[in-house]
Amino acid sequence: MKTKVNREELSTELVEQNIPIRMSEQAWYDLAHQKLSLLEARNDSASTVLGQEDCDNIDGIVHLIDHMQDYAVKELGIPEDVVFNIKGE
Repeated sequence: MKTKVNREELSTELVEQNIPIRMSEQAWYDLAHQKLSLLEARNDSASTVLGQEDCDNIDGIVHLIDHMQDYAVKELGIPEDVVFNIKGE
């Protein structure tokens, strides 16, 4: 059962903790492609279909993916070509 947490009671240590996840090489490949799809959707339809809030939300998700990718390379030592799909596959 989930309990509702008061935001003011959250400590910095609780909020700013590392979250361990397992990602296969295929998952990194998929994430890189999904990030590009989000950027393309945002750029292609930003002026016609999406409102500013939608564009801001997409930007936030893309920034989260950027952070995950940077962390994977810098802190976990996963090769850049795997994380960012540099080979262009």
